[in-house]
Amino acid sequence: MSAGVCRVQKINGGAKDIAGVQIHNRRERQHSNSNPDIDFTKSGENYTLKETKLTYNKAVQERVQNGYKSQKSIRKDAVLMCEVLFTSDKAFFERLSDEQERAFFADCYKFAADRYGEENIISAVVHKDEKTPHLHLDFVPLTTDGRLSAKSVLGGKKDLQKLQDDFFAEVGRKWELERGNRADLDDPNAEKPRKHLETVELKRKTEMELAEMKKAAVIAENQLKELKGKVLSAQELKAIEGKRSLGGALKNVSWEEWQSVKATAEQSTAESTELKKENDKLQSENKKLLEDNTSLRHELTNPLSEHNQKRLRERSDARNQINLMKKVLGLDSVPVNSYDALRRELIQRGFIKPNSQNRKR
Repeated sequence: MSAGVCRVQKINGGAKDIAGVQIHNRRERQHSNSNPDIDFTKSGENYTLKETKLTYNKAVQERVQNGYKSQKSIRKDAVLMCEVLFTSDKAFFERLSDEQERAFFADCYKFAADRYGEENIISAVVHKDEKTPHLHLDFVPLTTDGRLSAKSVLGGKKDLQKLQDDFFAEVGRKWELERGNRADLDDPNAEKPRKHLETVELKRKTEMELAEMKKAAVIAENQLKELKGKVLSAQELKAIEGKRSLGGALKNVSWEEWQSVKATAEQSTAESTELKKENDKLQSENKKLLEDNTSLRHELTNPLSEHNQKRLRERSDARNQINLMKKVLGLDSVPVNSYDALRRELIQRGFIKPNSQNRKR
């Protein structure tokens, strides 16, 4: 039997992370490096239950201005927005018609509106272009007496557990969904809740990406060795003793040596003139990658996810792998901090050919 999913989290990163949520929810970019499950050809099937014409940041500011009643100044690190995710498994949605699916998410919306205040909801978007339909509902954590306090609105562990109980009672039971394993906080022998399928899937994709980059690094090393064999080193250049003939041509220098000298000079000139341009380009690309990873960071900062610590270690291991590859390839000074950026750098420098095996999918 399918289980209902109701997960709430704070958006802790301020305006930047709120903008990242907007980019993800509205599909403002037609690519995603952090979520390969998105099928952008199906994004037209997504729909909203509530949306604002403003940016998320402006909508949040407007709601705070209208709803904040406290005399105290708002802290700079205050949580301005929270997000609830409602969904279930694939089997549940397969037995629903389109009308029933919309009715289910309408019930989820009403549950959140009654609990957090409909006036505080900024956006409610249903995504149908990923593996299973799900609702992202974003709201400003204002209390009924006009305080901005995510801690008071969401509560502690027992309050979050009650959230699951209430969701099951008001929505899950109606749609014949299971409550799931109830991990009672006061019972040390209670059964642990089942891990969300996304955890396993996320780990699998990370391992596949790491294996792919290790393979690409081996190819890059071999191609680098081959490239170095075609261009003379500084010592070899110094050893060439060329003399001019009366007509101005070089003597005692073979055609192959001359071609290698020419290649060395051209490569050196190109690298020195293009270095700043390449670095600026990589900085811009890395900034975009960091913005694309906002959704993933939200999941990793979710206090309810048991796999957070392990996932962060995996990301740290991935960064160490990237640094090791850069060191092996002599790219220590290049500001590359992702696998995709490293692959593009290797292609641009001619270490990897942009064929079907190395091209980013």
